[in-house]
Amino acid sequence: IQVENVDVPYKDKQFAALAAEKIKELQARINSGEEKRALAELEKTLLPKIIAKKIELAKTKKIDRTDLRLELRRKDSIFSEAEKQRYIRGILNADDIWCQGFSEPDQGSDLASSQLRAVRDGDHYVLNGSKIWTSLGSHAKYMILLARTNPDKPRYDGLSFFLVPMHTPGIEARPIRKLTGEYGFNQTFFNDARIPADCLMGREGEGWKIAMLTLTFERGATGGQAGGIARMALGVGDVLELARRSRRDGRPALEDPFVRDQMVRFMIEDQGDKLCGARGAIPALCSERPQAIPLSNKLRRSEHMRRLLQFSLSLQGANAVRWMGDANAVDAGKWQRSYFNSFASTIGGGTSQIQANIVGERVLGLPKD
Repeated sequence: IQVENVDVPYKDKQFAALAAEKIKELQARINSGEEKRALAELEKTLLPKIIAKKIELAKTKKIDRTDLRLELRRKDSIFSEAEKQRYIRGILNADDIWCQGFSEPDQGSDLASSQLRAVRDGDHYVLNGSKIWTSLGSHAKYMILLARTNPDKPRYDGLSFFLVPMHTPGIEARPIRKLTGEYGFNQTFFNDARIPADCLMGREGEGWKIAMLTLTFERGATGGQAGGIARMALGVGDVLELARRSRRDGRPALEDPFVRDQMVRFMIEDQGDKLCGARGAIPALCSERPQAIPLSNKLRRSEHMRRLLQFSLSLQGANAVRWMGDANAVDAGKWQRSYFNSFASTIGGGTSQIQANIVGERVLGLPKD
């Protein structure tokens, strides 16, 4: 992997200098044969800063190209050498946006029942079908795609994993308007789209294995992301400040015993989640059920945020019905927008119900539901 000459796509000179220094260190470690350790170090040090920069740019409405969905350590464990040379540079310098083609309109959370067909035709595969909830699909350069290559095999064994160029003729991403009035998701259609056979990742029939490894990153078991970055960073401290400003019977809502009780509960839960993250990094503290914390991360955090934002609306009383654009909306309607968007994290990467099943079966050893 060559990362030494990667350009950092941000004008912040201090950040660019930090990134350049870190990339130089990584290149030296890669050259000395410590490739996996170097990529792990990148994930822990530089990527969080890129994520922070992504949020900063999003707030100022600047366009950034950072892809957060593809974790480099996962890539390192699956990529062939040719794929590393082809793709990792574009991920590191944030030139390439990737999207995910997993969910299908008629399959719900049953990912193993994916029906989009990939039929081998000489040096190509021909794709037909559609995927849905494709975040950034209309902007992405590549898609990670789960497709059925052999309908005669058991449903897990008939799936294969592809890295698909989105500019391929026959691929169309149609934006979906969300409840908030925004666009971001897409339904992506494949109509006799021909992709080179070398877009196949691994071998035919290994799609399920690669997809499950991918989802461990999205669900937080390895990468730490809970299905993506929240569109607006609101937390317990922000809701606490809202409670101070909101009024109940002419007095600050925070003086209401019920509101204070609820706030304390949310603060305890928030601190518990933070401490869980620290505990998860110490094997001796997780020896009984090593995967309990990472596998429950997405479920805990996404549901906590949904309930916290719901509570923020209850503090506003009748003003909770006001929306963005209403001059009388509290904080320009950002609480309402964030509440509706919070449901995305309880669905993407596996619904909360699916996550609860995972914890029950893989952590507690309960029989399959």
